[in-house]
Amino acid sequence: MRFSTIVSVVTLVWGISPRQPSGKNIIRWLLKKRTNGSVRYCQYTSGKFIAVGLTDILESSGLSGIPAFVGLALLSSFLCMFIASGSAIWSILAPIFVPMFMLLGFHPAFAQILFRIADSSVLPLAPVSPFVPLFLGFLQRYKPDAKLGTYYSLVLPYPLIFLVVWLLMLLAWYLVGLPIGPGIYPRLS
Repeated sequence: MRFSTIVSVVTLVWGISPRQPSGKNIIRWLLKKRTNGSVRYCQYTSGKFIAVGLTDILESSGLSGIPAFVGLALLSSFLCMFIASGSAIWSILAPIFVPMFMLLGFHPAFAQILFRIADSSVLPLAPVSPFVPLFLGFLQRYKPDAKLGTYYSLVLPYPLIFLVVWLLMLLAWYLVGLPIGPGIYPRLS
């Protein structure tokens, strides 16, 4: 069948179709189609494929151990700055990073620990956190001219120190080989 015949048939079917957009509803129609396409694309390219690809990249570059831990913690910390809900961030990261860490030989609970360390450490810094206005209100009670910059200048060292100390403690825990839960070790046998 010739290409021009296929194009003619598709064009004819499109022209006869009762669902074609008009000038009044073209924007809504385009947005609907665009939204459906992105949802379909995300369903097609599931987290497993991304996890396998990232695992291959990490293994080929030799970053499959401690650098992977730090990378997940830093990515989680970065996302905490823009997304208020820890469960929403984990629902974004888990389908990719849990299989990826399992392919690297780590227990899924270990990825969860890394996420929780990062999430809990930087929560006071996140501008989208519901606690920032509360903390700022408490600060203004004792220092009335305090603004958001004052809050961040006072709070900034603590979350960063917590993040570094927690990661160092987890690294020591991992290197010693202690279990992270009842019968659960960081590495999958």
